[in-house]
Amino acid sequence: MSTPVSTAADTEPKIKTSSTCQVCEDHASINNYGALTCLSCRTFFRRNGFNNKKIAVCQFDGHCAMTVVTRKLCTACRLNKCLAVGMSPELIRKEDLSNRKRKTSKSCSQERLQCQTLMVSTN
Repeated sequence: MSTPVSTAADTEPKIKTSSTCQVCEDHASINNYGALTCLSCRTFFRRNGFNNKKIAVCQFDGHCAMTVVTRKLCTACRLNKCLAVGMSPELIRKEDLSNRKRKTSKSCSQERLQCQTLMVSTN
């Protein structure tokens, strides 16, 4: 009887890649702001990473479980978990909103002004 030949691929340990969000355990595929997170937690952190003073205090003394179902119930615990898993507010892009104007809102406001002047002139 012959013994099975093992290849190098059989003897190498398999690398297990985690594809779950480190904050809420939802599906995640990429690092966001320094941690592997889902799109929902990425958006939450982008909106609340700088405004941690405006977040309400946890009603349960900071012991809320973060899951896909409960992640929207306590913003204080969710933000604390984001920071605990390594998400960094310094990695959020800081856009200069005072110099940046969207073309769509500018063109819409010009169109509204033109419509209003036409309506006034016809009456």
